Amino acid sequence: MPSLDGLRGIAAGVVVLHHLARVIPSISTGYLHRSAVPAVGSLHWWVSYTPMKLLTAGPEAVLIFFVLSGFVLALSPVRRRDFAWASYYPKRIVRLFLPAIAAILFGTALTILVPRELSVVHGPWLARLFEPGLSPLATLKDFTIVFGWPFRTNNVLWSLVWEVWFSLLLPLFVVLAVVLKRAWWVLIPVGLAVCLAGQLTHQHSLVFLPVFVIGVALARGRDDLAAVAHRIDSLSAARLIWGSALVLSLLLILSSWLMEGLWPGAKAIGPVSQVLATFGAASLVAICALWSGAARALTWRPIAWLGRVSFSLYLVHIPIVLSLAYLLGDRQWILIAAIALPLSLIAAELFFRFVELPSQRLSVATGRLFERSRVATRERSAERPVPVTD
Repeated sequence: MPSLDGLRGIAAGVVVLHHLARVIPSISTGYLHRSAVPAVGSLHWWVSYTPMKLLTAGPEAVLIFFVLSGFVLALSPVRRRDFAWASYYPKRIVRLFLPAIAAILFGTALTILVPRELSVVHGPWLARLFEPGLSPLATLKDFTIVFGWPFRTNNVLWSLVWEVWFSLLLPLFVVLAVVLKRAWWVLIPVGLAVCLAGQLTHQHSLVFLPVFVIGVALARGRDDLAAVAHRIDSLSAARLIWGSALVLSLLLILSSWLMEGLWPGAKAIGPVSQVLATFGAASLVAICALWSGAARALTWRPIAWLGRVSFSLYLVHIPIVLSLAYLLGDRQWILIAAIALPLSLIAAELFFRFVELPSQRLSVATGRLFERSRVATRERSAERPVPVTD
């Protein structure tokens, strides 16, 4: 689905801009300590508490990634009883781990090559990611992904932890969606309720895994949603309806920041606004999957390219941003952004060609190997003569 690739590309770009914004000391401080809204008209106010936040809404973009993963990974298994689970696991492990390990090595290499001087940074985000030394044991721990947190040389890998856990648990979530049949939509309010419980209890597994499950629900209900989309398209006000739904989804995604900008006391309902952002992310994925207008925009060549390299861009940009920040000092944030953004895009293309694309091919080959082995085992079992007894 090219439109969803385009959405993934935009989300990856937003994550990059989010981290570039956090290099700015004032924004970094305000982001970490959201106790008071900055002065109206200040840089921090414009970037964080207005619709401009769409450009730097990194954590919210990760919610879109999670819904997308749940939707795309579940599309085949919720429809096919003969889905090849035996080949799914090795394919998925190769697909995720090889690029992630390469990204860890890339981040480690830049950490060694570029001196880290804590005295040149003034924002709390860079200070928190300061890594004075690396150990082989810590790097090996990072390679496991699920036990690697915190990833100081490439901290975006925290989201891959949940991607791996969801990939391992996918059969369970698919069974839930299939059992519910036409009541697939039940998984959405249940998932949102579990997300809220996770926010209130500070249990990250309850916060993030249900976001994937909501994507699984959308995959199960794709035909029903497509029928609704067809009815909307037949109306004279179709563009208005789709456009309004798109704007509402984006507002929900930004709800936490916009509400705090209008009413400082909104911080107290942070867990609820996080649930609203999750619902907005799910709505946005559904709109981009079903609305032809969004599909046309998201398949524009630059966005299509960004979608193609989105995973690579996600994996390589942090080591570049951190290295430039420690090299130049975060008060030179304009220069850092001017260098890091094009450099990250170039690095993403190179990483895609020489790491991610070979990993994809190896993933497919691995899946075929396991599938052939499974079929051969089944055929040998069928050919085995049945013993005859008197």
